[in-house]
Amino acid sequence: MAPSTLLLAGVPAGLLLMASLATAGEPIPPQPTRPDGSPNRAVWMAQGSFGVMTHYLGAPPSSDGGAELTAETWNAQIDAFDVEGLVTQVASTRAKYLLFTIGQNSGHYCSPNGTYDKIVGINPSKCSRRDLVADLAAALKAKGGTWTYDDLSKFISNPKGFVPGTAMGFAGIQKDSERADVIAYLATFAAP
Repeated sequence: MAPSTLLLAGVPAGLLLMASLATAGEPIPPQPTRPDGSPNRAVWMAQGSFGVMTHYLGAPPSSDGGAELTAETWNAQIDAFDVEGLVTQVASTRAKYLLFTIGQNSGHYCSPNGTYDKIVGINPSKCSRRDLVADLAAALKAKGGTWTYDDLSKFISNPKGFVPGTAMGFAGIQKDSERADVIAYLATFAAP
């Protein structure tokens, strides 16, 4: 089956346009309003260029969907979550946003929610004691997102030294002139 056939099957025209523009390497212009005239609340996503999305699951997908996961085990996992490690890795990609699911189909959530607990009546709660989402947001905000050419040069020279915890398996480029060439090439993709 041709890739274009896969793209067309059941995809709304607007999404198809976005996919085709994205694959053509052209920027997707942010639209401040939706076709019906209502505000586009996702304009930030188009302006952000790219980001990272992750699901944090308490149990492997091949399990019973987390049904076997106790509240205590879930809280231990959330308490042990390495916020700074994830934030460092996201920052090293220069992603403009992180989409992090609060919960997914197991009933376990990465944030406390007394209203949810009251409605569903599950005891002990499947909502974590730690507000992992708030911790991630605070750490990402503190990390910032503006890199100078000097920062980029240091990162390309020694990724693991400049961004401890990065999973990047690249030893770096030691020669100044070669790093300058890489940075000049990357600058051709920078927003005006």
